[in-house]
Amino acid sequence: MSTRERIIEAAARLFSRKPYSKVSVEEVAREAGVSKGAVFHYFKSKLELAEQALASFLERLVAAPLRAILASRAPFEEKVGRMLSLAIGVTLRSDVKALLFLTSVYEELGAGVGGSSLGGSTRSTLGFSPSS
Repeated sequence: MSTRERIIEAAARLFSRKPYSKVSVEEVAREAGVSKGAVFHYFKSKLELAEQALASFLERLVAAPLRAILASRAPFEEKVGRMLSLAIGVTLRSDVKALLFLTSVYEELGAGVGGSSLGGSTRSTLGFSPSS
């Protein structure tokens, strides 16, 4: 796992334990086993890091499995069934804290923490077009 990936994973773990506003860059660095400077080498801000952590979380949990279903040669009805199974499975298998992370970070980023708004990478992972 690359340093960047370790930082993203550490941030996701911390954001799953407490709200975005309560997680410091120093904590993320400590959790990832890197310096604070290393965090800022890969990410311009805590907000950018949170967006990437959220995008990574969504990619693993929803986007990648959904793309695999849609790309399959299965009949339409089977694809719909697999999508429903994915939705139910994500809900049943997911740690409640992980789902809280998703909603907490989404709400804080969407509300414009630090004068910004939900970033482009997260919007594209969620499937929103630039005009959305």
